[in-house]
Amino acid sequence: MMDSKTSLEVTRSFYAQMCQFREETEKQHLDTERSSKKTSILVQGIGTLLLVFVIVIGVYMTQLTNQFIHIVESIEKMNSRAVTISELMSHMTEDVTQMNQDVSHMHAVLKNMKQINSHISIMEQEVNGITTSISHLDKLGEKGMKAVSGMNQKMSEINRTTSQMELRMYQISKPMKAMPSH
Repeated sequence: MMDSKTSLEVTRSFYAQMCQFREETEKQHLDTERSSKKTSILVQGIGTLLLVFVIVIGVYMTQLTNQFIHIVESIEKMNSRAVTISELMSHMTEDVTQMNQDVSHMHAVLKNMKQINSHISIMEQEVNGITTSISHLDKLGEKGMKAVSGMNQKMSEINRTTSQMELRMYQISKPMKAMPSH
């Protein structure tokens, strides 16, 4: 048998190992709790980020839809003005025909010339209206491009944040190293 001194040393050694094992187990439990809390916060952050992402896309889609509606309305106005110009051209043709018939009567010619001038004046107004519409369409196009550019910037920020979260999730999900054995 062992003498009491050796027995005491063996007992002390076993007791020290048990205490160390208990401390390591408690430390692992605390580390697991911290890791779970971090994972929970990260998952909540991802959910919030996705919600913000959906809201940002909704806002930009609404802006783009409104701008598209303005563009369509402007195109309709331009088409209406083009029809008016076509009708005025038809009237001008009729007036020129009538003027040719009334060449012998200078008075009728002067009257028709005044009508032609009136039609030309109206055409100038319609052409100015088309020019204004084109300018308005150009501005709407610029606004649309700015909105798309802003959305691209927000998407880039969201992608960067998502990549950072993905890296952090990967780091958190790595298995814990095995405990050293004594």
